[in-house]
Amino acid sequence: MTPLARDLARIARWAPASDAAGALQPAQRAVLERRGWLRLYLPAGTGGPQMALPEALPLLEAIAAADGSCGWMTTLCAGASWFAGFLPGTLALSLAATPRLCLAGSGAPLGRAEPDAGGWRVAGAWPFASGAPWATHFTLNAVLPGGAVRAFVVPAEAVQRTSPWKAMGLRASGTQGFLIEGAWVPASHAFEIRPEAATQPGALYRFPFEAFAYVTLAATLSGMARHFTALALPLAVARVPGLAWPQALVQAMDAARRACLDEVGRAWAALEAGAAVDAQQAQQLRLQALAWVEACRDAVDRLYPLCGLRAADPAEALHRAWRDFHTGSQHSLLLPA
Repeated sequence: MTPLARDLARIARWAPASDAAGALQPAQRAVLERRGWLRLYLPAGTGGPQMALPEALPLLEAIAAADGSCGWMTTLCAGASWFAGFLPGTLALSLAATPRLCLAGSGAPLGRAEPDAGGWRVAGAWPFASGAPWATHFTLNAVLPGGAVRAFVVPAEAVQRTSPWKAMGLRASGTQGFLIEGAWVPASHAFEIRPEAATQPGALYRFPFEAFAYVTLAATLSGMARHFTALALPLAVARVPGLAWPQALVQAMDAARRACLDEVGRAWAALEAGAAVDAQQAQQLRLQALAWVEACRDAVDRLYPLCGLRAADPAEALHRAWRDFHTGSQHSLLLPA
């Protein structure tokens, strides 16, 4: 067994306990910290991994297959580390130097930011931020007086965590709400998320943010679906021998996965060659990601009725994978195309 496989097995081993407790277990968090998976996209110039997106997607998928909650938190918090590529260099270095760095946050523009003393006075409430209990910093979107939206990063001390997670799945993802009541934020902590606004070099920070969000979420949902189908297929075949379509569902998942990863690979190659990802290719990335999620949704939903009461037992891994998938797939970006 490779070191990576051992660490994924360790995450999987503790998944039932984390689901029951509603929090990742220390052994799981230790793997995330030792592997640096919450820092996946920190710029190389700050000492970070700056992992190429075509390499990151299979990793996110594998973590989510081991444990949906762990995979979801990793995807969202590592995704927030990508914002360091748009921050002033000194601030990015400061973030990278933070012990046990974990960036949580929300992309919903639910705050207000008013100019104040060379910085911004920020207030607002955001209902969902995965990884919130372990966050050292939060990222958020707020509306400026003129109506434009600006992103901000603030230390965890500036926020109040609220509304613990009550969803049926992803119970250990550390998803909570947070609010800010008029915190002063330095001007250097406000940033824009556009390829032209990147402060760090490399293809990673020129990849369109919306496409980045779609493909990383799709890979994570795929991991949960793969966990489910690996457990469901033997049950389906045993209950209704001779059925061919269950395996065809998995093959459709595989085909949608390949199509999306191939599209990501093409976009990445273009960026590394110095080109840009235009609006048409960004839209194609979005559609391929949604098709991947839809193929996963189709497989999970059609296999579920063939699994018997084990699929309805909250103590079963099969049921946990089903709950996690259907909770994550409710993300507002993942409406069927």
